[in-house]
Amino acid sequence: MLSRLELGTTGLKTLTREVMDVLIDKPKHVTLGRWKRRSFGPHRSSTSLLMSMSSTRLVVCCS
Repeated sequence: MLSRLELGTTGLKTLTREVMDVLIDKPKHVTLGRWKRRSFGPHRSSTSLLMSMSSTRLVVCCS
């Protein structure tokens, strides 16, 4: 379990795992990809959707 200070400085992947017990698995090529591109491939699109949904669930869960 992370301390309150650690929760404030950690990334979405770790927060989702700690708070909701859900593992977000991002392939390395997606993590290191060019996120400023206008068009996303299928892997990057699904990863961005998953991250968006996770962050929304975290807000609802912790409010």
